[in-house]
Amino acid sequence: MVYIALSLVSVAWAWSWGFQWMAGGGNLLNLPSFFLDSDNSGSAAAFLAIDIAVV
Repeated sequence: MVYIALSLVSVAWAWSWGFQWMAGGGNLLNLPSFFLDSDNSGSAAAFLAIDIAVV
């Protein structure tokens, strides 16, 4: 039960950051911009973006 609660909280937290990114002009349909934005924001986001791009 704890894992379900933690996963729901993490999903809500990630979605809130996603909505803030979109409100700031982020566009998921423009993939080069999406990956460059994540690369400019920090190493963890850049690693995840590169991982997603490779897969």
